[in-house]
Order: sequence, then C-alpha cells, then structure tokens
Amino acid sequence: MSREILITERMDLHLVWSEVKTRIFIKPLPRFLLEPCFWSAKLGCEPGCSCATTGSDCPRKVLWKRAFGFLLSYTALVRHESDFWLAKEKRLLPSRDDGGEDISWQDWRAFVAQLDPGIDKVHSMVDKRWHYGEIDIGFILMYSSNKRRTEWKALQGTTRRSFVQNNFNLMISALGLIVIVLTAMQTGLGTSALGEDEAFQSASYGFTIFSMVAIVVMSVAVVVEHAIMSGLQSFREVRERRSRPELGSAVRIQTVA
Repeated sequence: MSREILITERMDLHLVWSEVKTRIFIKPLPRFLLEPCFWSAKLGCEPGCSCATTGSDCPRKVLWKRAFGFLLSYTALVRHESDFWLAKEKRLLPSRDDGGEDISWQDWRAFVAQLDPGIDKVHSMVDKRWHYGEIDIGFILMYSSNKRRTEWKALQGTTRRSFVQNNFNLMISALGLIVIVLTAMQTGLGTSALGEDEAFQSASYGFTIFSMVAIVVMSVAVVVEHAIMSGLQSFREVRERRSRPELGSAVRIQTVA
C-alpha cells in the first residue's frame, strides 16, 4: 500500500497514521542513538540505582525503554533493501556530515541482528507505547483527554489541502443523499397521488428548506473549524520554535558525550 510519509521531530507522532492509512508520521533516526557511548552515558542507570531491587524503573530506565523501542521500530520499518534505500531517500536514516562513508545495507543488517532481543523478551525491554506499533490518530482521539484531543485533531489535518479535502468529501456524500431525496420528492410531486397530498407537500417543503440551511451550516462549520485548527497549529509551531534552541543544545551535549 502506498503511503505519504510525513517527517516529524515529535516522538509521540512516530508511526501515527491518519486518513485511512494513506499518511503516516515518521521521526528520523537520530545519529546519536547509533552511538554505544550515548546509551551508557545518558541512558544507563546511575551507580547505586535501585531498579534491580525495587522492580520499578528509574527515570533513565524509562528513557532507555522508550529509546530502545523507537530503535526497534526501525528494524520493522527497514526490513528489506528496498526499504533501506527508501529510508535513505527520505532522510530517515542518519548520514555522515564529515565526508565519510554512509551506512550501507550490509552494515544495517549487521546492526539489526545485534538488536534482536527475542520475541519473549522484547515486551519487557521497551515502553508500552511500542507494544502497539502503528496507531491510528482516530484511536488516539477516542482515548485522549479533552486538552490533548484538540491538539491531536489539529494534527489530523496537517495540510490545508488534506483538511479541506477530508471535510468536503463528507459534505459531498451528504449532498449526494440530499439530492437523491429531493429528486424522489420532486418525482412524487409530479404524480397525481402525491402531488395533491398536503402532508407530502408540507414534508417536501420542509425538507427543501432544511437542505438549504444544512448546506450553509456545514460550509460555515468547515471554515470555522479550519480557522481554529490552523490557529492552534500555528501556536504550537511558534511554541516549538521558541524552545528549539534549548532542545538543540541538549542534543549537542548528548551527541558529544
């Protein structure tokens, strides 16, 4: 099945799809997750950690499970050589910026073989998020809080074209049903049996008025919803842009370590 890949830097959007599986968000694999020193320096348990004795995960262990689950998701995404070259084309896999040789398909296969923990152990080694793989954004909307539901709904129509297309497709379907009913009513009014029936005439008149009002209301609702979602998305982008320098500094520190 052909899907449109949307690049995102948000971990919570990784492998989230929408619009009947035609669009999927994928977060590129950061270079520092391929460095063993990063895992030991930034994600390894600190000396004296009580994880092994208490049975509860420390903050670093929680991050380790999330990062490892994210890394394992790429072993499922890039299973064949065609997947590998597509990921390289979409810049999902890291490339070297020092002029050195990029990772090859053989290197990737060797790396994936080292990661396989076994089907009986993988669930205990990753965050619960990664137990489910790809997630429909509609499913998230059903179980998210009211505060986050608005944000997820805004992401459901990431582009103006897709948002308008989705809503107007529903309007066209509704309009088609209305046209069928109105045509049937018009045919009935042309007959002697129904044309002189006052009840049928009143029903036809009422449904005609309802149809005109409904089309106007639906059109206004789409415009208003689009304006609200665009405003929320713009606000989120501005907020992320303001916090980007701090995030960038954190990534640089982690990469050097």
